[in-house]
Amino acid sequence: MSGSAADRVRAGAAPAIALALVAWCAGLGHADLTARPWNALATWGAAALGAAVVWLAWNGRPGRWAIVLGALVAVAARWLVSGTLHPLSDDIARYAWDGRVFAHGINPYQFAPTAPELEALRRMGPALALNHPDLHTVYPPLAQLAFTLAWRLDPQGFAGFRGLALAAETVTVLLLARVLVREGRPLARLALLAWLPLAVLEGHAPGHVDTLVMPFVVAALTSIESRRAGAAGFWLGLAALIKPFPLLIVPAALRELEPRGRARLLATIVLVVAVGYAPFAGAGHWLFDSMWRMARQWVFNGSLAALLAAWLGNGPARIVSLIAMIAAIVAAVSLGGTFRRRVVLAIVAFVAFTPTLYPWYLVWALPVLVLQPHLALLSVVVLVPLSYHVLIPWQELGLWRLPAWVPIVEYVPFYALLALGAWRPRDPVAGADAR
Repeated sequence: MSGSAADRVRAGAAPAIALALVAWCAGLGHADLTARPWNALATWGAAALGAAVVWLAWNGRPGRWAIVLGALVAVAARWLVSGTLHPLSDDIARYAWDGRVFAHGINPYQFAPTAPELEALRRMGPALALNHPDLHTVYPPLAQLAFTLAWRLDPQGFAGFRGLALAAETVTVLLLARVLVREGRPLARLALLAWLPLAVLEGHAPGHVDTLVMPFVVAALTSIESRRAGAAGFWLGLAALIKPFPLLIVPAALRELEPRGRARLLATIVLVVAVGYAPFAGAGHWLFDSMWRMARQWVFNGSLAALLAAWLGNGPARIVSLIAMIAAIVAAVSLGGTFRRRVVLAIVAFVAFTPTLYPWYLVWALPVLVLQPHLALLSVVVLVPLSYHVLIPWQELGLWRLPAWVPIVEYVPFYALLALGAWRPRDPVAGADAR
């Protein structure tokens, strides 16, 4: 394709993708996603649009008006899906419940929602259909503060939490834009955060707490790169007090820092997490009971861990998968390359060996991919919404079981692109992007 023809394609791509994204979100806003046609719209539409957004992020040349268009489309898309309650996850109802409990001065870790001590709260405000109401809350302390603020903003609904999610995304975009401008990289990469269907769907339909982690991740990455170990530990500690996944950054950070910086990083993370949990210590073993149960029992949409489970059984497979994940992360951070690339490879190890990969588990990693592209990992980000197809056998047969073709479509491109990256490590298509 000639240069002028390619330029015309790039110029027309952004409006076309913007229109398709808005139309897709409008459809989801009126969808019953338990029905096959709407489920297909959600899953395959997300995959197609995700691929288009990834292409745009690498080929776009945004000018001033394109940036304005990007912001307007991002806000419109989130508004259109904000009334949708995706049946794959009703976590936002649990957020509202925890916020109600904590706002009334009760330790949210102390009682399960079905406890008789909370009977008065169950009669207060709108009734909430909670998942696993017999389990104590799993969400860390800073998440609990966010839930409480969201409940105070909107005690009758979920608008408060979605407002917090939008604020977190806005701060993340601004932080990333500053880094991209400073490094002379294209602002089109921000489409991975602003327009990627995974970010829109999981942040606002129904909304997941993982979105709130993103600004802390960016702050931690930039602090590590500027050798401010104490600040990095502070931001990573705060991130872990919302969701623990960003701690995957720590091994790469330890490789990046000098010995005193490593000690300062680890000490600060431990201190921040300890201070965060201290006010809730009265709950005793209930602080981590549900988190421990999830780690031991929950299985969904794994790749190598699922193969190991089929061979060894769930219990032994979890142990082998954990050992393999740790070994892969150690190997990844021992390799050459940039700090950002080692972070990405640690996330790749998590994706490969985790027994549980819900789509929203990858939202926190989107800022990392804006700064350090990696096509194999992006392929999972694009295709992971296909796991929503678990709803079809769930609704029709009462079986929580993914169709056999879903992990094949999700993970074959992932491992193929990983193999390409190992064979041609300096090929930008395979994911290399040196700082």
